[in-house]
Amino acid sequence: MFGNQHFGAVDLIHAHTYTTLEDLSIKEGSCALHRITFLNTPAKTHQHLDIGCGPGTFSRDFLVPRSEPCTKLLAIDRSPLMVDFAKRHRQHENITFDVLDFGGQDVEQLIAKYGRFDRIYSFLWFHFVKDQRKAYVDLAKLLTPTSGECVVFSSVWNVFTDVWLQVHLMERWREVIPDPRPLFSVQYKFEFDGKLDKIEAEVRALVADAGLETVECHVFQSEWPFPTVEVFVGLIFEAFGFYEAIPEADIEAVKKDWVRLVQKAASTKTNRFAAKAAFYCVHAKARP
Repeated sequence: MFGNQHFGAVDLIHAHTYTTLEDLSIKEGSCALHRITFLNTPAKTHQHLDIGCGPGTFSRDFLVPRSEPCTKLLAIDRSPLMVDFAKRHRQHENITFDVLDFGGQDVEQLIAKYGRFDRIYSFLWFHFVKDQRKAYVDLAKLLTPTSGECVVFSSVWNVFTDVWLQVHLMERWREVIPDPRPLFSVQYKFEFDGKLDKIEAEVRALVADAGLETVECHVFQSEWPFPTVEVFVGLIFEAFGFYEAIPEADIEAVKKDWVRLVQKAASTKTNRFAAKAAFYCVHAKARP
């Protein structure tokens, strides 16, 4: 699945197993969405876009209601498997699901097929887009001139990715566990120093350089609760397909090292484990 040491995010995350983590990602995403006060009221004639829709649950259950009375929500993902899952299990009369590698393909293809968008959403996808400058420039191209607005909610750090890198750098597992750094954006943090103001400055600069105007920007840390470290590691292994990628004879030993490193890095209390993470949510608009 990982293609040895060279891999991308096309089908890295399994649609069916990713849904085991959806409750937490949806909770975080819905809180971020509720923070946003959009400048323009949706209209029936509007067209909205969801970038990185994944299995489509958040698109259907949260973005469709937030977009009404707009009845045209295009939801795209670079993974054909995710889009196929969404079409079969998350269909809605207001949503069109389509495959597009945002950040890789030329967005002019999307504009030629669908036109521009009055509102663009992207929830927990931008950290997989390597070239963030191009991503924000592409957002500006996709927005309706003068009146379009967008909201990007992205991860910038997670204790799991730190441990993933640590396991990869262990001599024993270097050829078994791929380097996670090529998967994530240049702005994504490994060994995060906790400086939230630095992240906010980076995001605001990306928005401005793309010719957009920041309306508001929030950067914050959060904790995702799990019953135990072992449960957390097991769910991550399922969602990212590690059980299929790692030789069967090595799985238990890899998990043991992973659990040990997570326990060392994470926040633990009596009868409670929480995986720390950091996120940003930026609301931007097209300039007049």
